[in-house]
Amino acid sequence: MLNYSLQQRQTIKTAYLFLFPTILVMLGVILYPFLTAVWMSFTSQNLGSRQAAFVGFANYKTLIASGEFRRAFGNSFSYTVISVLIKFIAGIVTALVLNAEFRFKGTVRVLVILPWAVSPYIAALTWRWVFSDYNGFANILLMKMKLIQDPVSWLSDPALAMFCIIVATVWQGYPFYTLMLLAGLMTIPQELYEAVDVDGGNAVQKFLYITLPSLYNVIVTTTLLSFIWTFNQFQYVYTMTGGGPGSLTHIISTLTFKYGIEMRNISLASAVSMTALPVFIVLSIYLTGSMLGKKAGSK
Repeated sequence: MLNYSLQQRQTIKTAYLFLFPTILVMLGVILYPFLTAVWMSFTSQNLGSRQAAFVGFANYKTLIASGEFRRAFGNSFSYTVISVLIKFIAGIVTALVLNAEFRFKGTVRVLVILPWAVSPYIAALTWRWVFSDYNGFANILLMKMKLIQDPVSWLSDPALAMFCIIVATVWQGYPFYTLMLLAGLMTIPQELYEAVDVDGGNAVQKFLYITLPSLYNVIVTTTLLSFIWTFNQFQYVYTMTGGGPGSLTHIISTLTFKYGIEMRNISLASAVSMTALPVFIVLSIYLTGSMLGKKAGSK
């Protein structure tokens, strides 16, 4: 047992006193709604009804048997992995360019980061107009360039709808990578690159043996945060396609909205949201370990 002095115990008590309001808010805003959602996923709760029966795992069995849910669950992973991968590639390329010396570098940096500052809903509405069937910017531009003869149904074509959503997601998300990676690049000592020059190394060797290892912690933290945010994203799919055509572009968050708000089945919506819980737990544990400078599970 640790032996604390009287002054240390008083300091700890004072710290807990200052933390108490935050803990109280977290219990009310996070823990209570979470536990309520877990409980409702095992009931037959409908929106507006006061009574609900306990049904055990019936809602989860319904989801497992539902092709719509399985498709949405798969869409969530494919949409997230592809978006995060493209955002990382675009972000690191942009960060490397912005880390070089050129005229108007400050202005260019501001312009690159601007998409991240735009409201996601405004961005989604803008991209919905860009990919509109008849008066969208994409169709007008491609037709003027003689690349297509007739308008393309971007958001109603099963083969193109998710592609358009990913484009919009990447456009707004990659500046976050750029900002984080650029900050990391600026902390790398130039002496390391000069040493490689002396040894006759090239740009590829500098990137592989100096830049990437130096950015490891930044890359891991940024990627995990982006994965969590993208997996839990709602506005792009809901605003651009509403989960359509049919239900081919639904992801976990939009399917939860459909079941809970549109179909008024709160219990089934809660069950949908709970299926993503293991993913967030694993990522949160690993992210916490990474931010503390150690791997998850290490002591």
